[in-house]
Amino acid sequence: MKSNKYPDTATYISGIRPVHPWEYLMKRTYILFVLAFYLYRYYSHLLPHQLHGASMTKILYYPELHLYKFLHLDEWLIEHPLMSIFYSIVLIVVPILLFISPKNRFLSISFIFLQILYHTSCIASMTHAVHFWMGVILLSWIFLPRKEKTFDVVWEGLRYAICIAYVSAFLWKIINGAFFQLDFGEAVFKQNLTTYYFLYPDSFMHSVYAFFLENPYLLNIGTYISFLLEGAFVIGFFSKKYDTFLIISILLLHHFLYLFVDTLFIEWYILILPFIGMKTWTNLNRRFPILNHTFRTK
Repeated sequence: MKSNKYPDTATYISGIRPVHPWEYLMKRTYILFVLAFYLYRYYSHLLPHQLHGASMTKILYYPELHLYKFLHLDEWLIEHPLMSIFYSIVLIVVPILLFISPKNRFLSISFIFLQILYHTSCIASMTHAVHFWMGVILLSWIFLPRKEKTFDVVWEGLRYAICIAYVSAFLWKIINGAFFQLDFGEAVFKQNLTTYYFLYPDSFMHSVYAFFLENPYLLNIGTYISFLLEGAFVIGFFSKKYDTFLIISILLLHHFLYLFVDTLFIEWYILILPFIGMKTWTNLNRRFPILNHTFRTK
């Protein structure tokens, strides 16, 4: 019998990594990401108390928005000055408490509910639906399992779900023909960034955009690179050896989207977590043992 490389992590399901010894570390790392995103969103004036009245006019196929509007939650949570401040405070306090007690059932359910509610509040206050917070919501599933084996399965399942999402995005670009439009990058760049280009002529990014407009082939090359980075996630279905490359792909992909399309989904960087290897989690546990501490009370 082969010796187990990691103590107390015997593999009991083929293909499922036994990551439960670092469950607290993983959950707290996730929460640190979320708190950092809250700071960014505060800077961007996108916390609940910084949002304005509802702007979404066509709800279409979003059932959560239908329910949100039907219950008039926008009037209570966003437009009411005191409630919007309380909403923002709760949104921040709950993950802090969950950081202290990652397996608390009430806090876990409350946290997941708040992330869905916050996402709905944001898109309801915009003129179109955006999915910047979906990565946070997706990974919040790690707080649902109560058993160690279930946590391992959920963690592994999230990794495959992320691969499906990126590969689907790549396939969709083939289906709708974007992959075969050689000047697609240039066309999208002009459509999304024309307003910014003319409104902020003295900004640093204006000079960057001017350079790309003078060299449109760079836009098209960069766009195709982003397409291929999405398609590269098909590797994740067959091997974990290249997970480091997939982590880099996530970081580069969303950087390219910001640079070429003016779409900054920095919150999707959280999707790198399921691709971090067991060796890295072991090293993090040795460096920051307090993050994996249970803090159990009698």
